[in-house]
Amino acid sequence: MELSVGYVFAWKVRKARLVAGRTSGEVDRALEGGMDRLHGLVSRKLGQDPALAQVEEEAGEGQASLSDDTRQWLALSLNNSARKDTEFAAALKAVVGEVQAAERAGAASPSRTR
Repeated sequence: MELSVGYVFAWKVRKARLVAGRTSGEVDRALEGGMDRLHGLVSRKLGQDPALAQVEEEAGEGQASLSDDTRQWLALSLNNSARKDTEFAAALKAVVGEVQAAERAGAASPSRTR
């Protein structure tokens, strides 16, 4: 779940920067697409969960990382949802795997190593 929490926060930070016009460099479309799918999956499942709202608030404040309390809060919400819904758990695991693979591929690409 910890990876899911980190990626959800990263998505929120990225979107906050897009709105503020502060994105940098070229966009890795596979990574962006995977993070969009992760965010969509989590948002549909958690809906108006206050933990997700707190993540958005912290991301909008420009913090480099989530506070420990918010990280734990979101992880608990995700764990609870995954425990109750095995289809959600499987989908979450799959999309986190996609994001990890895209992240590794992006880190290894020639344009990233220059």
